[in-house]
Amino acid sequence: MFFITSGPLHFRAFFSFLAFFGFAAAALTGAVLFMTPEGRIAYWTGWTFAGLTKTAWGNVHIVSGLLFLLAGAIHVVYSGKTLLSYVKRKAGGGVRLKRELATSGVLALIVLAGGALEFPPFGRVFLLNERLKDFWINSRNFEPLFGHAERVSLRVFTRRLDIDLDQALKELDANNIQVKDPGDSLEEIAGQNSLAPIDIYRAIRSLEPVQEDLGRAGGSHSKGARAILCRKRDRPKDPGGDMSGNGL
Repeated sequence: MFFITSGPLHFRAFFSFLAFFGFAAAALTGAVLFMTPEGRIAYWTGWTFAGLTKTAWGNVHIVSGLLFLLAGAIHVVYSGKTLLSYVKRKAGGGVRLKRELATSGVLALIVLAGGALEFPPFGRVFLLNERLKDFWINSRNFEPLFGHAERVSLRVFTRRLDIDLDQALKELDANNIQVKDPGDSLEEIAGQNSLAPIDIYRAIRSLEPVQEDLGRAGGSHSKGARAILCRKRDRPKDPGGDMSGNGL
């Protein structure tokens, strides 16, 4: 039966439990981060798992790791005399577990080298990591138009897509998406409307110009125009899904 008793706090036990909880949280968040989608997908689609974004999971992982290290260090300080006595006793009697020490050290080096060089079977771990990250994507529509598109202001975003800003603002307003300042990033505008950056793009994508017959007359065209045409031709039908923790 679990109950709290009165009396002085046992700091050694307290920090032992604190270190354990920090380790458990770091392990859990590490497992979640192992399977999260790539950042460009997570930030563009507003991906969440158990109500937390990729950034939030990363933040919890960092602070839980720091909690584990800090609590562990304090625990070592509180147990310093006991640990020092143990080390002196072992050192005085000599190291009897030489084979175990050498074997564990070599194994640790092999694991670290395997992670750096990705030789079998460690390469399969990273392959599994890639497959888990790709698991969340079932359509090219979830790919951002360019790197970190969510950080670009609406003004710059519409300019890059050759969309008239005033028309974009009217279209967003018609879709009940409020824009306080076109200079705000898509991520900021999405957050103000409880949406994902991709939803901002979906609301104005119909305004993208369709530029057919590019190059037919031998004229020169910008890379942006050619990119627009490629997106228009290659883009599948919008699935209208979202990137939530229970899949697409």
